[in-house]
Amino acid sequence: MAVKTPLTRLRAHFELLADAVREPGYRRGCLFGNFAAEAADHSELIRGYVADGFDQWAALITSAIAQAQREGAAAPGLDPAVTARFVLNAWEGALLGARAAHSEDSFAAFFTTVFDVLLKR
Repeated sequence: MAVKTPLTRLRAHFELLADAVREPGYRRGCLFGNFAAEAADHSELIRGYVADGFDQWAALITSAIAQAQREGAAAPGLDPAVTARFVLNAWEGALLGARAAHSEDSFAAFFTTVFDVLLKR
């Protein structure tokens, strides 16, 4: 079995998440995003857990981007942590857009912009 590159793994992660939204007809979202939008303002405990979840997720994305940069596969001038947070926020926005429109368009824009423009070497 071939070792997958960091950006291949990262893209596969988001493709898996997109599939989980497409398959039930755009009726599922992100648990963190849903709680952030609906409950975080009403409970400090929930807000803290949601923030921690996003922080952990961003840390994993940061690691993949940094590894890709070390391997020469990602744009070298990007700050991995800042870029990871942007990618995560862009994903959450794409998810909302896809669910609102019941359309692939937001996902397509996310994948093209993140992987073919932003992170491309």
